[in-house]
Amino acid sequence: VISVNLQGATSPVEIIIDGYSAPLTAGNFLRNVNEGLYRGSSIAVEGKSTVFVRPSGDPASEKPLPLEVRIKDEFLPEYRQALDVTTGDYPALPLSIYGAVAMAHGPDDTLSSPSEFFIYKFDRASMGGLGGMSFEEGQFSVFGYVTEESRDALEAVRDGSRIETIQVLKGGDRLVVPSAEAA
Repeated sequence: VISVNLQGATSPVEIIIDGYSAPLTAGNFLRNVNEGLYRGSSIAVEGKSTVFVRPSGDPASEKPLPLEVRIKDEFLPEYRQALDVTTGDYPALPLSIYGAVAMAHGPDDTLSSPSEFFIYKFDRASMGGLGGMSFEEGQFSVFGYVTEESRDALEAVRDGSRIETIQVLKGGDRLVVPSAEAA
């Protein structure tokens, strides 16, 4: 569980991270949190649906991560390949949930940003397609969700806000960072 305190917010936004369904992405995110990469980062709100976080640090030297999507009922995630939900394969961590947390990516949708992430405020009534799912379902590495208790805090996020603090509350002891020798 991650706690994010935002400038001007009355309560923190809590995020539950799923390291089982997205081990590389979740581990990378937790490492970034522990290294303080997001502290002081600016928030960009795009319309009513997306809250982007662009780190204040310099992640330009970092290598992108592979797109990571675990298909529902499969044991291991798929890498570098977007999921086509029209074939009946659905992600274990859907984007089509209010508060889904995913890594951003550039034009090459097989690679995810190592540091830029977004929170998707999906609204099935106004944004749903494909049987109520997001049109982008299976196209991003989803690695967590904002808790239901944090919904009001997420709604209060404004464009230009900054992250004052971000910290791991629970589960940080399970993070395994490979040593340089293992790489």
